[in-house]
Formats: sequence, C-alpha cells, structure tokens
Amino acid sequence: TIKLKVLQLLYIKIFQFIIKYVMSIKSTNQSIEPIDINEFDVILRDLLLSFDDYINLFNVSETIINELIVISIFTVHYSSIYEIFDRSNVFTNQSISHYRTIPESLALIVLFSLINKIAAVICRLTNTSSTDKNKKSIVNRLITSLSIFSEWLTSNPKYSSNLVDNTFDPVDSVSSNELITIYSIIPVILSKESIIRSENRSRSSMKSSLGILSDFIQDQIKRFETSSFYTPSSFKANSKLPLKEHLELRGFLPLRETIESYFVNVDPLTNYPPHVLSEEPSRDRRLRNIMILLSDVL
Repeated sequence: TIKLKVLQLLYIKIFQFIIKYVMSIKSTNQSIEPIDINEFDVILRDLLLSFDDYINLFNVSETIINELIVISIFTVHYSSIYEIFDRSNVFTNQSISHYRTIPESLALIVLFSLINKIAAVICRLTNTSSTDKNKKSIVNRLITSLSIFSEWLTSNPKYSSNLVDNTFDPVDSVSSNELITIYSIIPVILSKESIIRSENRSRSSMKSSLGILSDFIQDQIKRFETSSFYTPSSFKANSKLPLKEHLELRGFLPLRETIESYFVNVDPLTNYPPHVLSEEPSRDRRLRNIMILLSDVL
C-alpha cells in the first residue's frame, strides 16, 4: 500500500541519518560535522505521523512492525560509545559504556516513540467493548513487537532510566596517539542537555503508555492460567521452547544472549530446536515478557 511505502521510506531515511553520523565518527579520514537536530525532528515527526496512519490499519503487518523495532534496537546498539570506541581496547582503567552519544540518544528517541505509539494503539483497542476479531488480531501482532522490545530492554536496563549526567570525565592516562584522538572526539559526540531532555521525555511518555497496559496484561495472563492450554507441567516445558520470532532473530547481536538460551537442545542436522511454542502459549509468553519489563525494570 502507499501508506506502507511511505512508512518504509521514512524509517530508512531516519536510520540513514543516524548511521551516517556514526560512520563519520568512526572514520579517521573526515571531520565530524555538527548534526542537524532540526532535520532529525522533522523526519521523526513525519515518521511518527506515517506510523500512526499505518498502525491503525486492519491489515497491519507484524513483520513490518517487528522490523521497525529491531532496526531501532540495532541502531541504538550500533551507536553506543562502546561499539564506536571501546572495542579498540585502548581503555585500561574505566568503562566508557555509561556515556550516551548523540546518535545513541536519537535512536532511543525513535525507539521509545514507536513503542509509545504501539502501546497507545493496544490500549485503545483493548478498552473498547467490541469483540471484533480484526482488533484482537492487531493486538496480538503488536504484542509480539512489545515482547521483542521487552526482552531487549530487560537485558539492557541502563536504557530504562533517565540519564542525569553525561559529562565526560576521563580516568585513563593518555598513553597512545589513538587514545589522544578518541579523547578529543568524545566530548564532541556526547549527547548534550537538550537532546538528553528529549530522550528522557520520550522514555517517560513510553513508560506512561506501557503502564496503562498493566491491568490488561495481568488479566490476559490469568485467563490463560485458567484455560485448557495451561498446566504447571506444560508451562515449565514451554518455558524452554523458543518463540517463532526467536528463530527469525537468532544471531541478532543485541538479543543474542537471551535468544541463544532457547537453543541449547537443537537438532544436530538443522541446528534448530525440534519445536517452537504454539500460538496460545506463545501469546502468554509474550505477555509475561512485557509484564517482567513493567514490574522489574520500569
């Protein structure tokens, strides 16, 4: 559809905007140009308007929404100061991973804004008395995206709280030309106060929208526990099986540790587990992933 094509073009545009800045940081052959936050704001506004249009369609694609969330997560990961610098092993006395870069903050703003939109749509659809099967189908598709996000944020809790201080305070001694170069770059690329405020606002809005879903999620989990699909023994066995999206995301670096735990017992010929969770237990697992995020992390 036209709405889908517009959405795809916009999210390609915004991620290219962020990645291009990361590449300029990593390149030693070009100077780091100031990032145009106004341009980012315009692209983000258009993206969120387009996402609103698309996510409210009855034929919304789970694959497209998942793709958006996964690309957003990857962009956060790729833009982190650890990925940009610390893999060079020049830092001897301190970890620099707690500092937030400009592109990392921008990627978080995109991600949190999309999750906020998804949670708001689920909230609206579940607060209506309609038993429309289309609405239920849309909610289930969007819950998959929230579950992927929940697994990631639960394993990366540093992104769950507002950033207070992002002032660079080096501890390492300047022992190499490479470190001298990096130390001169870091203050330039760290998120400034205005960007941090935007990141914190987007996180707070997302938390509010997710919090409203808490009662609905708890109710759905209780319903599953009283259904014919649930027994304590089956629940324990199911906890070791992957979801279908885990098969698709296997090897995805930001979720690698979480996902690989489901691939302990694999078929030696295919390197895949013999089974994945069926539909109803999968939905319950996704809801529990979201509930863990709400109760333990946010």
